[in-house]
This record gives sequence, structure tokens and C-alpha cells, in this order.
Amino acid sequence: MNMFTFSQIFPEPTGMAATDPDEAKDIGKCQGTTYSGLQAIKTNTVARRYSFGLAIWNELYQVKGKKFDICSPNFNCTSCSDCEEGWNKIGRITFIRNNELNNNKLHIGWRADPANDHQLKMSAYFHEVDWGKKEWPDYFVSHYITNVHTGTEPYIDMYMSLETIALIVHESAVVMRKPGMIPDNKQSYLTRTFYFQEPFVCVAKQKMKIEFRNQHYDWSGFPEQLNTCKYITVNISEFESGDEHTFYAYEEMYGSISDENMNLGYVQYESGHPNPVKQKCIISSGADITFSAGEKIILYPGFYAQPGSHFVAEIIQKEKYPGYHDEPKKLNLPPLEQGECSIINRNSESFYSDTENSENIQYIEEILTEQQFYRLYPNPHPGIFTINWIGESISQYSIQVMNIMGHLVYERKNLQQGITQVDISTHPKGIYFVKLQAGDKVFTEKVIYQ
Repeated sequence: MNMFTFSQIFPEPTGMAATDPDEAKDIGKCQGTTYSGLQAIKTNTVARRYSFGLAIWNELYQVKGKKFDICSPNFNCTSCSDCEEGWNKIGRITFIRNNELNNNKLHIGWRADPANDHQLKMSAYFHEVDWGKKEWPDYFVSHYITNVHTGTEPYIDMYMSLETIALIVHESAVVMRKPGMIPDNKQSYLTRTFYFQEPFVCVAKQKMKIEFRNQHYDWSGFPEQLNTCKYITVNISEFESGDEHTFYAYEEMYGSISDENMNLGYVQYESGHPNPVKQKCIISSGADITFSAGEKIILYPGFYAQPGSHFVAEIIQKEKYPGYHDEPKKLNLPPLEQGECSIINRNSESFYSDTENSENIQYIEEILTEQQFYRLYPNPHPGIFTINWIGESISQYSIQVMNIMGHLVYERKNLQQGITQVDISTHPKGIYFVKLQAGDKVFTEKVIYQ
């Protein structure tokens, strides 16, 4: 059988193919959000692809986190109860609109699965929003894909174009397609990202660590990789006239999802940002789409091939390619340092300790006073902002400010502890990133010049 694909569905992310060296890219974590900075920035982006192996420590399996209510201006811990850790994020492709990073984003979402010990549920997490207009369009969705075990290295392949979003986790994949999902070509970037919920919401109890391995940026051939999966689900999709594509799954192919899966949360929606589309796979008139699988093809309610379309569903058994594995590679990961986190996200004044009683508030306030490193204000700012290094005694520190393209616009070195004003008023308004470094301590913070 011929496998064919055309750019209407999966345009090649040409122009910046790159591979990171094989050494692991660590993100250690004792905070709500960690990321390693922007990577592989592109302009006039039509499509991006980010593939990598991911080492997942057993400590990532935390069904519950710690919840804190932080009250301004004193930031006192008023409650330290357990909370459900919710959906989190690893890895990111972002298309930038109006100089804003948080518009069109694709993550690999994850959370602990209480029903399966040391398994993590993985999802495609995407939203499209115009922050400049404060508008939430149709798409804000987390689509469940599969479970992976901690202590393994699953393969992850993220693909995002103006009309198609797809994500592979080991041997399972989900595809979402809608012409015009993202309005036009955008600047974009990739980043290694690690979230355990958000600051002020629910944070990790234990220290955690992940590694990004064998990273590839903007490789061609995503459709061919997609067609080596065991399971493929095509949902929240509209194939338009002129689209031609064959999907192949070694075992099972799904068009749309079942009512049961939807009710079980296989498609997640965040309160306040509703997505009206939950089950849809439409083959429009003039489209030519084939679903092939080795064992079964299931077309759930929500699937519809319109008159004038050409749709084929067929069972074809193929030999699995050399190197095909049913389970992710097991890893012999070294143990992490045990013990609960004591301070998290010091730069945003969010924290917790292992104390839970009200009589310990004074103790927590002392920790905050002694160990918080700096304050940055105001943010947003009018072109000038202040950094006040108030933490532990240091001999000197440095400041770097980068624009959205990663270009250095401001730098000062050998600064002493205390207050420093940063003036970037001669540069365009927009989003910038501030990097502070004192010895082996490095902090990165986003600031908005408006």
C-alpha cells in the first residue's frame, strides 16, 4: 500500500533542523515551574517539530501536592493541606502573537494516575488565545493519549503547524486538525519545561528531576513517524477539500472518541475556558483520507464523511519495523535526594515547608526573610525596573536582559548586594527575559515592558 502525505496536513518544519548532544538535559525541581530558556527561535513559522526522549524519575509519581494560601503583602502561610496535583506540563512549542509568548502553545501534559501505581497519564495540552484582546477562542484542550511508567524513557514527538497539532508519546498518538486554528505565520520557540501545577496552587512534596535526551528540532518526516505508532486517535479535526493523507496504526485507529472516554475526561477542559468541540472528525467534500490499521478501526459518533469526500477504512497487517518496542526502555536512574522541598519559586515569593500548623507561621516567615534571593519590581514596567538582591550574602552578581528573539539588550556584571535599576526604555515595548546569576545560582524571570 502506498503511504502518501501532502503539506496541507503536515507541512515540513524546514529551515532549522538541529540535534542536541546526547548528554542529558537536566531540569531539577523544587518549585512550581521550571524551564531552561528559549531554544530554536524561528520567524514566519508554518510548522515546528520537537522530539526527545525523557527520563522520568519515580519521584514524579506524586498523587497529592501541598496547597498554600499566600496572603499579600506579608505572604504568610495560612494553610498547608494536601491537594490534588492536577495536570502538569513538560516540553513546549509556542507560536507568538503580538509579542506575547502565551498565545498558541502545545505541551505534553502529565499527571499521576492514582489507579495505576507509578504510572503517569500523558496528554496533548494546547490552547489558542489572543492575550492582547483577552479573548479565548474555540481551542483550549488537554487530550489524553496514554500512560507511561516512571523509571522509563518514553519517546515524545511534538508537532504543531497552523492547521494541525499532533503528539506522539511512545507508541500512541493523537491528531487534531482545523484549518485556520492559528490565524497566520508566527514567530515561535521551543523550550524544555517542567510544571508541577502552578505557584500558589499545588506544588510538589518531594524533590524531583527529569532529563531531556536526544533532542531533535524541526526534523522532517513527522508523518512517517506517526505511521509507526500502535494507536492513533484523530479527534477535534476537520479535513478540508484538497487534503490527502493516509494514517496507519499497527494495531488500532480511532476516528473521534467514545462518549465514555469523553465522560472519563479523555478530553479535558479548564473551567472558564470552554471548548465547545469535544468529539469531531469530519472529512469534508473534496478531501481524500484513509484510515488503516493492523487490527481494528473504530469510528465513533462525531466522525462524519461528507458527500463528495473520499474516505477509506481498511485493515492491513504490516511487519513491525526493526527496533519496535511495546514498552519504553527501562532506566536505572540514581536515587534523588529525599526530603520535602523547603522553598519554592523564591523569585515569585511562593514557598512551602514541611510545617503545617499555624504556630509555625513565624518559622516560615523567617525562612522567607533569610532565603529569598531577590525582588524584581514593578512588573509590568514602563521601561525601567528595579532588582533588589536581599537574600544571602554574596560577593557579586550579574544581570542579563534578552528580548523575545533571545538577543542580549542589557548586561551588567560585578554588581553588589542591594538595589539596582535596569533601564531598557530605548528598546521596543514587549516581553523580555531577565537572567540573574550569582555563583552557581541562576534565576530567569519574564518581564513586560508596556
